[in-house]
Amino acid sequence: MHRFLTVTLALLCCLSWVAAASADPPQSKSAAKRLISRVCDLIETQARQNGLPKDFFARLIWKESRFDPNAVSPVGAEGIAQFMPGTAKMRGLANSFDIEQAIPASAKYLAEMKAGYGNLGLAAAAYNAGENRVSRWLSSGGFLPMETESYVFDIMGEPVDKFSDKSYAGAVQPLDPKMSFAVACRRLPVIMSRTVAMASINVKPWGVQVAGNFRRSAAIGQWLRV
Repeated sequence: MHRFLTVTLALLCCLSWVAAASADPPQSKSAAKRLISRVCDLIETQARQNGLPKDFFARLIWKESRFDPNAVSPVGAEGIAQFMPGTAKMRGLANSFDIEQAIPASAKYLAEMKAGYGNLGLAAAAYNAGENRVSRWLSSGGFLPMETESYVFDIMGEPVDKFSDKSYAGAVQPLDPKMSFAVACRRLPVIMSRTVAMASINVKPWGVQVAGNFRRSAAIGQWLRV
């Protein structure tokens, strides 16, 4: 009986140790909360300084990396704002993995593209697909990548085609209408837990193009004649 109790106690101790080891240490959870809090503070400050809606900027950064400052995409985009090394160098960003540098650089870049393209939808599209591709799409028609269409819809809540009219501003919705921005931003890991971060996307969709035109009505007409 004594031996049975000894073995039982030993097993219970072992299970307790395994459970404790598998759980996140309190200090790591605390550090994660501090990081998210700092990210949200930076997003709000930089959005204000660069004339961007803070909810738009928060959604874009969350979509890019899920607020992971160490994120690296399969194509080599780096950090919380997912700058490609060449773009980072061109923008004067010394360290893409430093949120104190990357978030201000991202806000400034987006503000410049908004001024150049005329609205936030096109700025977001160019941030994802590249300025040259968006400029070609606007001038020559055709299609943007499905990834970019999904990206803009996730951030703006509207199809990217609507923003091809540069005078169309769209409406940026709050992260959560029942919460302040500060609270909602810090709850993004819960509110938008199903959002797929761009840093994790690797497989590209495929398809067959049967119609294309800068105007949706013309493209649909071509498709109906196929």
